[in-house]
Amino acid sequence: MSAEEFWTPAGRSGAAEPGQHAARTLGARFGLGVSQLVDAAQWAVVAETYARRALEADMAYADGRHQDRFGVEVNWEFAADAVGEALKFLPDGADVVPDEGVWSEFGRQSRAQNPEVVTRAKLTEDLEH
Repeated sequence: MSAEEFWTPAGRSGAAEPGQHAARTLGARFGLGVSQLVDAAQWAVVAETYARRALEADMAYADGRHQDRFGVEVNWEFAADAVGEALKFLPDGADVVPDEGVWSEFGRQSRAQNPEVVTRAKLTEDLEH
């Protein structure tokens, strides 16, 4: 299957949608718009997971267990991109993602356990880190 094709739920391949091509062209790893599949809190947790993996890979590199920095770099890139996805859910001027931006059960539980997970301050700090 070429890069211009994707796997459909029916199990057939087809041409990529124009939005997918534009996202790839612009370097938007997870797409251009606000996600309809993954909510803001889920993206924040994905970002935290990749950041943790980057730190672990960096420690392994620093103490000589691994010689390749690729794992460190790619995990930081994915972490930053996931934070960017969560930030898309923040309306202009809002300090926190509105309730409609956290619709999954997992996202609601994550937000209940850590209310700051989808605040502009936390997401911006994570992105800067």
